[in-house]
Amino acid sequence: MELVVTALNVNNGHNAGLMEACKTLKGYSIFVSKVRKYKQLVEDEYDLSHSTPLKLLADKRDVMNNLIKQAVTLAIDECNQENILKSFFEEYREEIITVGVLEYSYERHMQIVQDESYNNGFNNGVNTGHNNGVKDTTELFSWLKSNGRASDVLTAIDDSGYLAQLFAEYETWKKEHNKQ
Repeated sequence: MELVVTALNVNNGHNAGLMEACKTLKGYSIFVSKVRKYKQLVEDEYDLSHSTPLKLLADKRDVMNNLIKQAVTLAIDECNQENILKSFFEEYREEIITVGVLEYSYERHMQIVQDESYNNGFNNGVNTGHNNGVKDTTELFSWLKSNGRASDVLTAIDDSGYLAQLFAEYETWKKEHNKQ
């Protein structure tokens, strides 16, 4: 048995033949595009009217729920004015708003999980880099001290180029020393 599946883009402006054949699907597509437009609009308005931008809020769940509720409401109102799925929106307005907020919350949750994973990885990388840097610098300074070159440490404190040169010298010494 073989299954052939065709995926169709049902975003507004795509598959005109399908949209003309199914007015409900076309209306839904228009509605979704309006929600996206208004979501961006209300987010931009929020950023303009608040001292802390949306993307910098630590816990933006409630704010985003309110903004998506506004976006869905505006989209429904515009669709009603344009007679797009008007009877459906009139009958199920509150449910659509609630589902819109819940759907957004799921998408936002997934984005938060992704962001947290990235931040954890980034922070682990920074911490590892810091710890390795401290360890390497301590080893370099100990090596300089044991070779009677403590004054080089003082010079390296103010001269990052000289510090890099000392690291290169130390790495060369380690390679040669490990060969023997």
